[in-house]
Amino acid sequence: MIEKNKWDYLADIRARTGSKTLYINATPKGVYQFDLGAITEPEWALKRLPITTDFANRETNERLAGFLDIRLADLLLV
Repeated sequence: MIEKNKWDYLADIRARTGSKTLYINATPKGVYQFDLGAITEPEWALKRLPITTDFANRETNERLAGFLDIRLADLLLV
């Protein structure tokens, strides 16, 4: 999963600099690396997500997010 604001931020960097933009995501099945410039933009939907990665803080809010297909990623760690 990636939040739309992160996708847009990395797409802007890629457009301005020509840099490769990699996104790393840890899942229960492993740690994956996505080259965002090599995949199509996911479908966005409102998701209720934690406000922070501080697990003691249980507050959530709604944000646009999409799911990335792990078949399009490189597996970094199992």
